[in-house]
Amino acid sequence: MTAGRYDTLAAVRELEAVGIDPEHAAAFAAVQRRANEDLATKADLGELRADFRACLAALENRMLKVAYGLAFGVVLTNFTLTVALVKLL
Repeated sequence: MTAGRYDTLAAVRELEAVGIDPEHAAAFAAVQRRANEDLATKADLGELRADFRACLAALENRMLKVAYGLAFGVVLTNFTLTVALVKLL
């Protein structure tokens, strides 16, 4: 997951230009470079979005199955109660 190039040399020179010790400037630039390596790219986010949509579709299908099952159970229960009441009358 790299989000572009970080110009370490330019960063070091810029830090040195404002009076930062060259050794400290180099260390800071190295830390910044490593931190930038962990950033997500647009491609990473696009892949994550596709995975999320697939999971969401699967969840929706499962929820529909549960809802249809519950609706069938309610209809069956009502039918059974109706038949029982008709027999009693």
